[in-house]
Amino acid sequence: MKIAIIDFRNEDNGLNILFPDADYYILEEEYDKSRLNSKYNIKPILHTNDTNVFELIDDEKYDTLFIICRLYDALEKYNGIVKKNFFYKTTYNYLLQTVELIKHNNFKNVCFFDNYDYDYDPNIVFDADVFKQPNLENKNRYKIDIQEKNIKFFKRYYNKEKTYKENVYPFPYITFGRQCNMEMITDLFYKNTNINTNEKKSRIFFSGTPLTHIDDEYGLIRNRKEMLLKIMTKLYVYNPLKIIPNDIFIEEMRNSKYSLDLLGVGDPNTRTFEILFTGSLKM
Repeated sequence: MKIAIIDFRNEDNGLNILFPDADYYILEEEYDKSRLNSKYNIKPILHTNDTNVFELIDDEKYDTLFIICRLYDALEKYNGIVKKNFFYKTTYNYLLQTVELIKHNNFKNVCFFDNYDYDYDPNIVFDADVFKQPNLENKNRYKIDIQEKNIKFFKRYYNKEKTYKENVYPFPYITFGRQCNMEMITDLFYKNTNINTNEKKSRIFFSGTPLTHIDDEYGLIRNRKEMLLKIMTKLYVYNPLKIIPNDIFIEEMRNSKYSLDLLGVGDPNTRTFEILFTGSLKM
């Protein structure tokens, strides 16, 4: 089985670890420079600024195509409401080119690894206005038969209580992320693991950005700042509302009996796994 992996914005190397013999194409390498420091050191075949990636991939070279992207970012509207902050024209254009690639080839397997936190069925992206934009010369040009092309979706946030279509599967969050959590387990978190639980400081650790955002799926406003301030009035929280270097972040979390995991875009999120790996108790 010969695999081609297209990573829209250089967000993952979990698949690179799982499928080291696959050909890895990154469309935006500079999106997150921390990925370049990975000990797995992904070396993509080429980048968009070299030539057109999509012209080098076809069903004669590859029988399987993996695509890593945030499908939600390609939607200009969700549930009939225009998205103000989470629509990315670049992601949208990459998706259109990917659909063209799939339509003109007969890959045995096509899998989208949806690197987004919201709980939604990825099939809706291909039924939504993303392929019906008024500025497109042919509105049906990008329509695609998901069943005919054997397209499957793997989600990093999969709600067990929700019913998805049969082509949607859970995929462990641990393999996704700007710095792959799978990689972090074998790196930072296993250093100095002999810390005695009794020596941990009796404090709650939190360090990060107190985001406030609208959850389009549930129609909620998640106000992390307000939540954090309420907790701080009653309990001792270490390093609130600040960001510290990653190595210090890990050590301070490891030395804290408790760590705060505030509601964010997704559950679980990166912080969830960081807390579990460092042996702190998650709140």
